[in-house]
Amino acid sequence: MLRLQRSANWHSAVFMDENQFNTGKQSVAFEGGALFQGGHLVFTGPGAGAKSGMPGFDSKFKEAAEGNTILGEQQKVIEDLYSILAHTGSTNSGFEFGIPAWTTRDPRSNFTPHGWFAARYMSQIRNLLVREEGTEIHITSALAPLWVKSGKQVKVIDVPTFFGSVSYTLDCRQNDATLTFGNRWKDKAGPSAVVFHIPWFLKVTSATVDGKPTSVANGAIILPPNAGKVELRWSRTAEPNLSYYEAVRLYLEKYYRQPAGADYDFLFPVVRPPV
Repeated sequence: MLRLQRSANWHSAVFMDENQFNTGKQSVAFEGGALFQGGHLVFTGPGAGAKSGMPGFDSKFKEAAEGNTILGEQQKVIEDLYSILAHTGSTNSGFEFGIPAWTTRDPRSNFTPHGWFAARYMSQIRNLLVREEGTEIHITSALAPLWVKSGKQVKVIDVPTFFGSVSYTLDCRQNDATLTFGNRWKDKAGPSAVVFHIPWFLKVTSATVDGKPTSVANGAIILPPNAGKVELRWSRTAEPNLSYYEAVRLYLEKYYRQPAGADYDFLFPVVRPPV
C-alpha cells in the first residue's frame, strides 16, 4: 500500500504562470541530451566530457519533475523518480550535487544526508498524489505501475492544501478500481473541481461518479468537489517495467560493463528521433 499521511513538509502550489514556466524552454533545457546523465540532470561546464558532469540532485530534479508533472508526462516523471533514487545511498539518502557521473562517484565533501534533497523529494511525492493548480485540486498526477497492480492500494490521509485537507483511497484490481474520498474543505473556500488523472498505461472503459456515468477527457476525470465515490472499469494497455530495482539493475549494467552504444543520458530506454 502506498500511503501519504498528514505530511510535515510544507505544501506548495506547482507553478503554472506562463512567466514562470515556458514549455518550450522546458523541452530544451531539461530534455537536451547532454544535460541528462545517468537518468538525472547534471550541471555541465567547459570541458565536460560525455561521461562527466555534476549531478544536480536537488533543485534541478525538482524543477524538471514538477514541470513534467504539469505537462502530464507521467512516464517521464516516474522514470526520473526511480532514476534519482538509484543515485541515493544505501538508506536512500540523497546528495545535493557533485558526484561525477559514470566515473569515480567520489562525493568529496558533499556527504549525505542532504536536507534539501529530502525536503524536495517529499514535496515531489506529495505533488504526485495531491497538488493545487489554480482553483483545482489534482490527484494521482503520476502513479507508478507497481502502485496500481491488482490488490494494491493508494491511500492519502488528511493532506493539507490551500483549500482544506484531502483524503482518498484508490483500491486497485486487475480490471477495475474504486476511488473513495473523505475530503474536508474550508468553509466557502473549497476547490472548483477535483481532477483525477488516469495512469498512462491504463484505459478506462467506463466510469461512474456517485452512481452517475462520467467520461475521461485528456487522460483525466473532472470531479465535483463533493464527489464521494468513483467506480472504474479499466484495461491495462501496457506493463511498463519501471521500478527502483530495475533502475539499479540498469545502472549497474552500464556502470560496470559500459557497453558500447548504450544510452548514458538516461537509465530507462528512451525512444530518440532519427539523427
